[in-house]
Amino acid sequence: MPLVEVIRGEKPGEEAIARTVAYALAMGKKPIVVNDCPGYLVNRILSPYLGAFIGLVKRGTDFTTIDRAMARFAWPMGPAYLCDGGGIDTGVDAGAVMAEGFPERMKYDFKTCQDVMFENKRFGQKNGHGYYAYETDKKGRPKKMVDEEVATLLAPVIDGNETLSDEAIVDSMMIPMCLEAVRCFE
Repeated sequence: MPLVEVIRGEKPGEEAIARTVAYALAMGKKPIVVNDCPGYLVNRILSPYLGAFIGLVKRGTDFTTIDRAMARFAWPMGPAYLCDGGGIDTGVDAGAVMAEGFPERMKYDFKTCQDVMFENKRFGQKNGHGYYAYETDKKGRPKKMVDEEVATLLAPVIDGNETLSDEAIVDSMMIPMCLEAVRCFE
């Protein structure tokens, strides 16, 4: 990853921050200096994006439809595939940190699709089963495939049959993320 978050803690002075930034630059990274808070910057901004994904799935939008819409919008991958790549277990842990830090907007009062995946030990690429199933391709990389079992697993947490255009999906995903970015600037 090219981005490095340099966290401004209570004790390090400006010299320590400057040296850390210089070190990251020397490694060819793009450092950003951020304050210490739950999720720092990237995960704090990403959490509302993933929360929007959770909400869309709850309302009945198929996760593969969401992934395709976000990929067409220019994301390198959709949110379900992103969760599988980072690890559902890791995402659930990060989500708990964010819910504790920002409960008014990042805590859920319902069982989520992420909870279902976690409870069923579908951790993503790391164990071959998440929102998608994975096999190793000829080059040794995980190959994503649709897994019909996921629809059955998610059915109990879906409360609708929402059909949205790509534009509505993108708006639903991007607006909460952008609003959180504004909060970070504040």
